[in-house]
Amino acid sequence: VCKEDDITVSQFSQIFGCKGCSDKLLACMDTDKDGKVTLEEFMAFITLITSRKNSDSLKKENLDYLEKVFMDNLRPGQIEFTVDEFKNILPSKNKYFLERAFTIFDKDNSGTISLVEFTETMQQFANQDDDYKIQFLFKVYDPNGDGVIDQSELSEVLKACMSENGMNFDTEEVDRLSLALYQDAVKEGEAGITADDLKDEFERHPGLLENLTVSIEKWLVPPKPAPEKTFRQKLKEKIPHQFSKKYILNNRSYILFAAFLVIVNLVLFIARAVYFKDFPLLHGDYPNFFYILSRACGRTLLFNSTVLLILVLRYSLTTLRNMGLAAYLPLDHNIGFHIRVGQVIFIQAWIHTLMHLINFGVNIQPDPVYFLQKSAAYFNSSQGNWTTLGYQFPEGCELVETTSPQSRLCPTVVQNTYDFCQSCSPGHHPWSYADWLLTDKPGLFGLSGGIANPTGVALILILSIIFFGSLKVVRRSGYFQVFYFTHLLNFLYWLMLVLHAPDFWKWIVVPGNIFILEILYRVITSILRTGKSRIIASKCFPSKVTQLVISKPPNFNYNPGDWVFIKIPDIAAFEWHPFTISSAPEVHDTFTVHIRGVGEWTNKVYKFFQENQVSEGVTKSKYQVFQKLFRQKDKRTTSSDIQTIADHLGSPIIQRRDTHPENIRVVKKSEKRRLRLDSAYEADELNRPVSIYVDGPFGSPSSNIYRAEHAVLIGTGIGITPFASILQSIIKRYKQIKRLCPNCEYIWSEELSYIMVNLKKVDFFWINRDQTSFEWFVKLLTELEREQAEAGGQMGRFLDMHMYVTSALQRSDMKTVILQLAMDLHHDKEKRDLVTGLKSRMNAGRPNWNKVFSKLKLENRGKITVFFCGNPALGHVLRRKCDEFGFTFRKEVF
Repeated sequence: VCKEDDITVSQFSQIFGCKGCSDKLLACMDTDKDGKVTLEEFMAFITLITSRKNSDSLKKENLDYLEKVFMDNLRPGQIEFTVDEFKNILPSKNKYFLERAFTIFDKDNSGTISLVEFTETMQQFANQDDDYKIQFLFKVYDPNGDGVIDQSELSEVLKACMSENGMNFDTEEVDRLSLALYQDAVKEGEAGITADDLKDEFERHPGLLENLTVSIEKWLVPPKPAPEKTFRQKLKEKIPHQFSKKYILNNRSYILFAAFLVIVNLVLFIARAVYFKDFPLLHGDYPNFFYILSRACGRTLLFNSTVLLILVLRYSLTTLRNMGLAAYLPLDHNIGFHIRVGQVIFIQAWIHTLMHLINFGVNIQPDPVYFLQKSAAYFNSSQGNWTTLGYQFPEGCELVETTSPQSRLCPTVVQNTYDFCQSCSPGHHPWSYADWLLTDKPGLFGLSGGIANPTGVALILILSIIFFGSLKVVRRSGYFQVFYFTHLLNFLYWLMLVLHAPDFWKWIVVPGNIFILEILYRVITSILRTGKSRIIASKCFPSKVTQLVISKPPNFNYNPGDWVFIKIPDIAAFEWHPFTISSAPEVHDTFTVHIRGVGEWTNKVYKFFQENQVSEGVTKSKYQVFQKLFRQKDKRTTSSDIQTIADHLGSPIIQRRDTHPENIRVVKKSEKRRLRLDSAYEADELNRPVSIYVDGPFGSPSSNIYRAEHAVLIGTGIGITPFASILQSIIKRYKQIKRLCPNCEYIWSEELSYIMVNLKKVDFFWINRDQTSFEWFVKLLTELEREQAEAGGQMGRFLDMHMYVTSALQRSDMKTVILQLAMDLHHDKEKRDLVTGLKSRMNAGRPNWNKVFSKLKLENRGKITVFFCGNPALGHVLRRKCDEFGFTFRKEVF
C-alpha cells in the first residue's frame, strides 16, 4: 500500500480495512479468550500500544524474580494464589484494597491467581506510564466496575482509606470530604467521576501522580546486590559517630566533662596503684595485686560517689542554668552522666569488694599479726608502728614474741622474720572469716575501728539494690515506685561510705552540705506549707492524658520549659514524680501539668480525676467542637463564637478581669462549672480541691529558649508539654507589646526583640501516632495562629507549625492518595485542617529530616538550636542529623 513511503492517514485506514485485520486486532484485545471484547479490554489495549515505555522493560531477570516471589508465597501443595497468599504481596489493613487489587489480578474471575495472570498483570504495570497508574487506581476505586464513581462509592473508598491510615472521622465529616472531592472532580452534566476526571484531578496537584506508588511495585525489580565498598568507606563506617569532627564541635561541653571524669579516674587509679605497688602478700615478697586493685578502685569510688551527688543537686544546677552557664557546662546531660557514673560505681564497687574478699581470705585472716607487721608502713595512722592500728585479739589469744615458748602456738607461717606473733591457747581460735567480714570485733579499718568490713558488705548490697532498681526495664514497665524507693537508699549509701572510708568525708563535705541545705529547704517549705498546694481543676482526655490545674504556691516562679516533682497523697502517700509545667510563667495564680497514663501511678491519676469532676463527660472532645466552629470560611473567633463553644461544652459565660487580662473569672451558668483558667486551657472544676505537694521548679534544656536565635521545637506525643509552656509564653509576651489605637482600632505591635531577647524564629514540630493525640493542645495552637494572622509583620513570620500523623501513609501511596486529595480540597475550601482544626495542614507519615533541616538552614534566621522531648529512638536520629547540619541539640531528660 505505501511501498517505501511514510504512511498517511488514508493509507492507514486502507491497511486496517483489509479483510481479517479487524478480526486479528479483536483477538489481540480479547485477553480472556471468551470471544468477546469488553470496553475494559479495548481501553487496556489502547493504553498498552500508546504507552511511552518500552514493552520489553521487564527483562528475563525480572520475570524470574516475579516467579520466585510467586512461588515463595504459595502454600505447600498449591499452584495458584488465594486471597490469603495475596496479602503478602499487597499488605493492607483494610480488606477493600486487598479485594479490589485481587480482582484486577484475577482476570478469569476464578477466585485464584495463576502464575500467568500474576506475571501478565505485573508486566502490564511495568510497561505502563502515568495513564496506566490512573487506570489501575480507577479500577481499585470503582467497586462495581461500571466506569463511574458516584458519591456513595467515593465515601466508601474514603472510609477504607481512613481505616488504612488509622484515622477516624464521623459520618458528617466523611460526607463533607467526599462532597468536596466529588464537586471538584465531576464535570458539569456528568453523573460521576470518570477515569479522565480522576486524571485531571491528579494533574491539578503537581508531583502527586509522578510520585504515586503502589505496594506491588517492589516486586517488579529484584533486589540489587550491595555494591562493593572501598577500604576507606569500610573504615569510615567502623569509626563511631562520636569521633566525627561535627559531633565533637557540637558537643564540646559534654566531651570535655566526660574527658575530665575519665582523666581524674585514671589519675586516681594509677596514683593509688603506684603507692601500693610493693604491698606484700602473706607468703613471699610478690606484690599483692588483690589489695592494689581494691585500693585503686576504692579511691576512684570516693571521687565518683561525690560526682554522683553533685549531678543531682537540682536547685544548684537550676541556678547555674539560669545564669546562662548551660552553654559551657553539660547541665543538659546531668541525668545521663548520673546514670553513667552510677554504672561505673557499680562495676568498681564489685571489683573493690571481690578483691578485698580474696585478700582477707588469703592474706589477713590466716595470720593478721604477721600481715600487719609486713604492711604497717602503708597505713598512715600507724606511723610504722602496727600496734597503734587498734587490732583486738580474740579471746584466749595474745601477742607473744617469736622467741618465746608460746610462739609454738602461733600460725606456722611465722619464721622469725618479725618480732611478734599471735598465740592462741588450746580451745581458742583466731578470728574467723565471718568475724572479719560481718563484725567489728577485730577492730581494724574504717572510721571507727572494725567498722569498714561490715559497712562494706552493707554497701555492696545497698548498691546492688539501687542498681537493679534503676534499670530501664524497671522504670519503664510501670514499676516507678520500685525505682523511687530503692533510690532513697542513696542516703544510706553515702552515710555508710563515710563510716567505711575514713577519707570520704573530705570529698563529700562541700557537695554534701549543699545537698543537706537543699533537703532542709524542701523540709522547711513543706512545714511552712509553701510547697503544698491544691489541684483546683482537671480535664481527662480520651487519649488518657490528664490535665491538672494547680494553685501556685507562694513565691513559685519558673521559666518556660521548667519541670517539677509532684506528690498527690490521695494517689500515693510517698511517691514523687517529675512532670513538665505546660502553662506559661506569665499566667497568674495557677500552673498546669499534663500527665499521660502509661504506668500504675499515672493511670491511677487518670481514673481518680475522671471520677472527681463536677462536669459529666462531654460526648465529643473539645478539639472537634473547635473544628466545627472554624469550618466556616474566613470566619474569625468572636465573643459569640466563644459563647457557642461554651454552650457546646456546658461551660460558664466567660468574662475578663480588667486588672489582669491573663486571668479570667468564672460566672456560673448552671450547676456544672468549667474553669477557663487562661487563654490556652479549659478544665472541669473538682468536687473538692485535691492536695498536692510541689518540689521545684527545676531547669531543663528548653528553659533557655529565649537565648536561642532560631529555635526548632520537636516533640512526640505528650513530649510536647515543655513546648506548650514555651508557645503559651510567646503568646503572653506578644500581648504585652500589642497596641490598639483608641480612635481607629488599628492594631500593631512593638519590636519583637524587646520581649523575645535573642529569639528570631520558632519552628514547631509535633509528631503523633494518631489524630486523637492532638486534642488537648489544639486550642493553644489555634490561638497562636489567630494572633499571628491578626498581627502580620514580624509576628506573622515568627512561628511556623508542622503537624505529623505517623499512622497515616505517605500522600503518594495508592491507599491514601484519594483521601489526601479530598483533605487538600477541604483545607482549601474551609481554610482549616480536618484532623487538627488548625490552618496548618497536617502531614502524613514521618518527617524527612534531611529535607526539613535543609529547608530550615536556607531560611538563614540565625544559629539553629533543636529542642527535643519524646521518643529516645527519634532523639538519637535527631542528634546525628544535628551533628551533620551543624545545629545545636538539646534533649529533655528526667
